[in-house]
Amino acid sequence: MVALQGTAVKLAGDAIYRSNAAMLADQVIAQMWGSDLTTTGALGTAFAGTGGVGGTGGPMYKAWAATIDCTSTTPATGCLPGAVANPPIITAVSSASPSGAPVALVTVTVSWQAPNDTGPHNYVTFTQLSH
Repeated sequence: MVALQGTAVKLAGDAIYRSNAAMLADQVIAQMWGSDLTTTGALGTAFAGTGGVGGTGGPMYKAWAATIDCTSTTPATGCLPGAVANPPIITAVSSASPSGAPVALVTVTVSWQAPNDTGPHNYVTFTQLSH
């Protein structure tokens, strides 16, 4: 019975981390939607990146990446443990719709590792942005 309760507590914690990862990915996608960068083709320059705050990427990527780890000086409400060691990745590929309108194909990967986990977990989402 004790083992079952321990498993239930771990699964509840895992669910919280997955929900937080989804919320953080949705947050940065909402920032992309709110920008006018899709029409200018500069979405990838501002939001794409890898390696977290110290890695490569645009200013919007680095600002967002600085908030997702719980040890950050300005953590997001749904921060994730181990996000510094497992930095997020955002790719944005500019393209054109069949009508010729500019679109961006965006992939956001958020990773975390809870203190007792043996390896990192990933949440990946894909979206197409157009204006």
